[in-house]
Amino acid sequence: LIPSMTQKWEAGGGPSGSQISLMIGGVDQAWKLQAIRETLRSTEGIENSMQRSYTAGIALFDIETTVPTEKLAEKLVLNAPTGLKFQMLDVGRSKIELRAVAAK
Repeated sequence: LIPSMTQKWEAGGGPSGSQISLMIGGVDQAWKLQAIRETLRSTEGIENSMQRSYTAGIALFDIETTVPTEKLAEKLVLNAPTGLKFQMLDVGRSKIELRAVAAK
């Protein structure tokens, strides 16, 4: 039982879901950061999100989710905040890297 639990947690899962590190670049204005936080709060499958840091246009978030990493990345790209679109840069084990650009 313990090896099974350990393997699940190492894969990013736990009793309540996966922990994912989300990095979003291109966040050069306060309204963009606010819109991203609101989007994370309202995205289905995200149980909890916490902004870890914001430096030089890069926002880092810790996300607790009930959906796989690649599925969450797709949801975020397809449902970007109004006025923005997300470009997927990297999706890996327990991490997502996006870039926010102005929607045209």
